[in-house]
Amino acid sequence: MRSITVFFDIGGTLLGSYDLCETIARTLVEDWPDEKAYQLVEKSFRRVYTSVRDSVKFISIQDMIVVTLKSLASEHGYPDRSSKSREIYFEAFLNKSSLFPEVIAVLGELRDKGVRMIIASDSDLEIMEKELDRYGLNIFFSDKVLSGSVKCYKPSDAFINHLKQYVPTQVGRCYFVGDADVDVQSGKKLGITSVLVDRKNTGLDFGADYVIHDLRELLLILSLR
Repeated sequence: MRSITVFFDIGGTLLGSYDLCETIARTLVEDWPDEKAYQLVEKSFRRVYTSVRDSVKFISIQDMIVVTLKSLASEHGYPDRSSKSREIYFEAFLNKSSLFPEVIAVLGELRDKGVRMIIASDSDLEIMEKELDRYGLNIFFSDKVLSGSVKCYKPSDAFINHLKQYVPTQVGRCYFVGDADVDVQSGKKLGITSVLVDRKNTGLDFGADYVIHDLRELLLILSLR
C-alpha cells in the first residue's frame, strides 16, 4: 500500500470550541442573551477577519479580538474590554473546548495503519500545545503548520507553500481534512483530495471532493476499512 498523508484542521474538525462571538459579546453586556450585541460583535469581527486575510500584514486571532473590542467601544459605546482579549481567546478555544468522541479511536487507527498526520491550523503555538496536551493528541502528529508560527492564514499562497514540503509525489494518497471553506480551498491549492467535515449537517460542500459527518467516515475514504 502506498503511503498516505493527511493534513488535519483542529477546531471544528477534531475539537469543538465555544462560539467566539458569543464569548466576546458576553464580556460587553450584563444581561444575556443580547441578540443586538451578538450581531454587532459578529459583524465587527467578520470585518476585521476579512480585512486581515486580504492584507499582507499578519495579526493573530487574539489581536483580532482586540481590534474588534476597540471598534465596538468607539463605534457603539460598549465598554472597552480589549484588555480581556487573551482571557476571551482561551475561554473560547481552550477552556470550553471539547474532543469529539470518535477522534482518538480514528486517529489511533490511522496511526496504526502507518498514515502520516500533520496539523494545518489557523492557531498559535501556545494554545495549540495546550490543546494537544489536554487531549493527548501529540502522539498522533508528526508535525504542525500553524498560522501563528508562519504568520499567514489558510488558504493563502504563503501558508500553502509551507504545506507543500509534506505533499508526497503520489498526491492521490494525500488528503486535507477540515470543517471550513478555507480547508477545502487549501486542499485544492495543494492539488490533493479535500474532505469537508460537516458535523452540523449544513448541506454545504464548498466544492469538496468528499463530505463527511463523522471522522469515522474518513477511514472508508482512505480505504482502510
